[in-house]
Amino acid sequence: MVLLTGASCLLTGSHAAIDVIVGVPVALVCWHHKSIWEKTVRGAEALGNSWAAIEFGPLRIINHALWSAIAAGIGISLVLWMVGPHLAIETALVFTSGLIVAGAWGYWLEGSNRLSRPFGYYGFLFGAIGALVVLAIFDRTTAQTIMAAFSCAAPLAQAIGRLRCLIQGCCHGRPTITAPGICITHPMSRVSALSELHGVRIHPTQLYSAAANLMIFALLWRQWECGATTTFIGGLYLILSSLARFAEEGYRGEKQTPYFFNLAIYQWLAVVLCLTGIGLSMIEGNSVHLAATLTKETIMGAVLAALLAALLMSIDFPKSQRRFSRLTVLKY
Repeated sequence: MVLLTGASCLLTGSHAAIDVIVGVPVALVCWHHKSIWEKTVRGAEALGNSWAAIEFGPLRIINHALWSAIAAGIGISLVLWMVGPHLAIETALVFTSGLIVAGAWGYWLEGSNRLSRPFGYYGFLFGAIGALVVLAIFDRTTAQTIMAAFSCAAPLAQAIGRLRCLIQGCCHGRPTITAPGICITHPMSRVSALSELHGVRIHPTQLYSAAANLMIFALLWRQWECGATTTFIGGLYLILSSLARFAEEGYRGEKQTPYFFNLAIYQWLAVVLCLTGIGLSMIEGNSVHLAATLTKETIMGAVLAALLAALLMSIDFPKSQRRFSRLTVLKY
């Protein structure tokens, strides 16, 4: 039946040969999905217990610096490849604004004497939106193009960045009994140090997020290749990422997350941004065009973005009591 179905797809001209060929590994993954998922969860557990650091005087470099750098480097490289090197300064403005506001947002919402430098996804999103609004005042077309590029690249960067979250222990899940979970025992992980879930089997919500973001990336990349409009791509990103985040929050177990009317604050934000995405997708925009160009200057820009992300998200001063100094939880 499989062979006949594949042959009929080709003979009737309904599908290209690559569709049928790719269908084979996809079918194998679906057939063995349970085993593959369990092995993936075990790998996530090993990564979640792998926290390590190197200290140079007052400075500490945590091992998840690698994932912080890779996520930012690949994300910015992809944005610059899509929009072209002539928009490198504007891209840097949006990225830097997002990082700064992500830190400020995280501290305002979740920060304390014990948690000195948390980062928040919605903070990055609001910081990037603010920078795009400023750009739109001067050049609306440029702002829309960069918005669409960041919307497409962000899910891939976030999926990679979730590996950093596994090591750091942030964005973790609540206890699970039936679903495959991870057990974190490393004392430096936020799971143990802040949420007091040391040795408890919890949902691997970082994996849930990574899987959802990879699917969103595939869908948005296809829209970019098809020449969709900038506002449609930006709106679709807000819709899909908000739906994924709303569902993911139902499995999260972070102690410091505020709740209102039995919903996490991030679920309320997801609702608002989903509606915003619907509205944005209905605004007329320009068709996207793939520049497909990288220069030495843009590659250097991506490297600098990677270093900046690693500096802010994976390098700290563990012995300092100052605000924004520590990435790990202070123990009483």
